[in-house]
Amino acid sequence: MVSNPNLWKELLELTDSKVVIPPNKPAVVEAKEENTDSSKTNWVRSKVDDLRYYSKPSWEDKDVAGHLPKGYGFPQAVRKVRVGDAWQYEVKNSEGETYYLTASEKFVSVEHKPATSTAQKPTKSRKSGPIAIGEIKIVNVSAAAIIQDRPDRHRSKNLGTIRKGRAIQVTGSVRGKNSDSGYWEVIYDGDLAYVTGKFGEYTAY
Repeated sequence: MVSNPNLWKELLELTDSKVVIPPNKPAVVEAKEENTDSSKTNWVRSKVDDLRYYSKPSWEDKDVAGHLPKGYGFPQAVRKVRVGDAWQYEVKNSEGETYYLTASEKFVSVEHKPATSTAQKPTKSRKSGPIAIGEIKIVNVSAAAIIQDRPDRHRSKNLGTIRKGRAIQVTGSVRGKNSDSGYWEVIYDGDLAYVTGKFGEYTAY
């Protein structure tokens, strides 16, 4: 190398080169394990408080779409998918929106009922219209909470109010827009309406 400086230069270039390591392949979500029977309502219900559900097959914090109180859930389980080393249910809410949550029996239960009936037992039977799964008591307000026509407090129309301490039936909850606590989906005058999440204290039927 002393007699041929070019060899020294070549050695330095080799030792200074970088090894490129290809990124790991993203976790593959396995194909559906089984479809649920379309003639049944497969109600997936949380066994614990504050159970996370996701906007896509994921366990990442950034993909969390909301949280379920104990006893609350989704009215339709579509299928089970593999996410990493565990399973999730692909579910739909009452508006047909798709979400994902753990399929572990430790955290959720699945109730199979005919599609013409409800997996919950509302205090008042209803021949038609939205079906209640529980109710919320109005809290964390000075006098009353506003009942909105959509889950977006910046763009909604006020349908009415409900006084602090009063209860109203709910069909579920949605993430909505412009509220960190999401929105309760309530039954107001026989139709769906919305109350800001932090203003309701949930009790399942």
